[in-house]
Amino acid sequence: EESSRLKIILEERSKALDLVIGENQALRERLDDAVQRAKKVESENKMLIDRWMAEKMQHAEQLNE
Repeated sequence: EESSRLKIILEERSKALDLVIGENQALRERLDDAVQRAKKVESENKMLIDRWMAEKMQHAEQLNE
């Protein structure tokens, strides 16, 4: 009887562990996606700042002429 009870507990915990592992994997995938989106946004932001600074420099040069 004790063996049967322990076997049931083990099966329940194994199922719970499988569920947690699946949730963890899903969260890792979401995190990876978010990191990739953040990198893309950072790159776009840098490009826009570089363009803006180049335009400002060009405008300053025109004013100096």
